[in-house]
Amino acid sequence: MTIQDIGAIGELIAAIATVVTLLYLAAQIRQSHRVVVASMADSARDAQSDLARILGSNAEAARVFHAGRQDPGSLSGGELQQFEALAHLSLINIERRYVHESASDIDEAATWLFSNPGIHEYFELYSQTFTPKFRNHVARLLAGMQDGGQ
Repeated sequence: MTIQDIGAIGELIAAIATVVTLLYLAAQIRQSHRVVVASMADSARDAQSDLARILGSNAEAARVFHAGRQDPGSLSGGELQQFEALAHLSLINIERRYVHESASDIDEAATWLFSNPGIHEYFELYSQTFTPKFRNHVARLLAGMQDGGQ
């Protein structure tokens, strides 16, 4: 066996090792992606649970949220701030679900939420705090609501 033969065997072993390493890395990336997606889905469920817990355990917060959904102008300054925080939490929840689920999965909840004038008004005022992709989806959803309502 010559030095060239030994070199060729070494190159073959290196090539096989490279392919095995790439397959291992691909598997690790896939596993990491699954963990991140699951974690983000948990985060979205946590946000939904937080809102339900706040509204379910605090009658005043529930009253403010429900009144603000219909007419934010009827709220006092402090109540309006509380409504805006709860509205933001509601919209963050919808946005998180939008990121992790298909758009059609959130449309029913988003349509209900945006059918409330106070939520719609809040989103118009603070839409820049949400991602452009989510804002575009909401714009299409609202356009569909207007077309369906005419």
